[in-house]
Amino acid sequence: MKTLKKMSVGLVLAGSLALSGSTAFAADLIPCTVAGSSHTYGTPFLADRTGIFVDDGDDASQQVGNFGDIFPDGIKFHDRTYTSIFLNINGNLSFGQKREAYTPEAIPGLTFPTIAPYFADVDIRPRFFSNEPGDILICKDVANKRLMFTWYEVGYYARKTNKRNSFQVVLTNTTDECKPDNIYSTVDVQFRYKKLEWTTGDARSSKGKNGLGGNPATAGIDAGDTVNAIPLPGSGTGEVLNLIHKSNIGQNGVFEYRIPTGALSICDPAISPGCEQSCIVHDDCKDPATNTCDDNASCITLPGSHSCECQPGFEGDGETCTDVDECADADLNTCSDKNDCVNTVGGFNCGCDDGFEGDGTVCTDIDECADGLLNSCDEYATCSNTEGSYTCECQDGFTGDGETCTDIDECADSADNNCAADAACVNTDGGLIANGEPIGAS
Repeated sequence: MKTLKKMSVGLVLAGSLALSGSTAFAADLIPCTVAGSSHTYGTPFLADRTGIFVDDGDDASQQVGNFGDIFPDGIKFHDRTYTSIFLNINGNLSFGQKREAYTPEAIPGLTFPTIAPYFADVDIRPRFFSNEPGDILICKDVANKRLMFTWYEVGYYARKTNKRNSFQVVLTNTTDECKPDNIYSTVDVQFRYKKLEWTTGDARSSKGKNGLGGNPATAGIDAGDTVNAIPLPGSGTGEVLNLIHKSNIGQNGVFEYRIPTGALSICDPAISPGCEQSCIVHDDCKDPATNTCDDNASCITLPGSHSCECQPGFEGDGETCTDVDECADADLNTCSDKNDCVNTVGGFNCGCDDGFEGDGTVCTDIDECADGLLNSCDEYATCSNTEGSYTCECQDGFTGDGETCTDIDECADSADNNCAADAACVNTDGGLIANGEPIGAS
């Protein structure tokens, strides 16, 4: 039995061969003898309906119930329990409602639960016209606790029989095999492929020609929530013909999956030791209807529920998360003490304060005096570097704030010069000339 933790996990294929849709190495279909029926695989599709029309052999559905002797508690599929199944002529079983579509739809992507051995445009109307082979059969095998649905030698739309397909899906009640206390009620799904010769109906919307091309058959199990699904290899491509040569259990043309459901929606090996499990999980986190987490929280899937945890940079109970101001608490940021911390939504940025340089976590002082372009001192001022800044001081013989320095006219005030009364005083930039000798000139 193939073990999967989620339906989105890819299939492990065994015995895969790159062959065409011939029947070499394909699987046999399981026969089923039904009292009063001469058919090999059970009771014909629509056999219990009266007034059957010819067109019932194209796109029809039949609701199949009364299988309580096989599934006493119903079939627990995904997050609901069903006491009937819709057998849809176009290669699939659906739960809750019939599927009338004949052009294959992608798996995952279906909008209600479906088991699709070969979702394509089947047409069995030739059986009504000329009693040709090609039918769909139902078997309730109580002794083996299984329901079987067989598409035998079926052709494609419109009434084409030059190519035929034969495949089968088997649903088996394996509850007792998995858990004695029935916390999980399980159904095993088995697909069997004997012959695959066509992929596509010739309807205009399917875009097929002579049974090929266009929109090829899809195959797999889909929970119907557009997320959780197991597509079979080649589903939706021409390679779907090769299902008869592939497998996930080492037997060509056979695929098996166990679907435990019930009180818990996620398999827990600790609860069921020794029981191989694969789950169609209702993931609260992926369903907007059940995910209550804030946009800034991480949603964590739990058995039957979920939890919410605010992402780094936010605080709250997970259902409501608010931004944390890391800049307001030095313990919450890695910025240097010479930094310019800027809070952002969910984080922070570090930038060095003016007068410092670095990456914000380490900031070093800039020597503005070493580069005249970094300071505003006057040419007649002295620049002195300080931590994060600098100072400007006018040189002797000048006055001002250091950024602007003007010459002092020492000759204009005898207190500013020591010239003799009969000496000639001549002012210069930053000094004077007395008796022909410069004094204090810069």
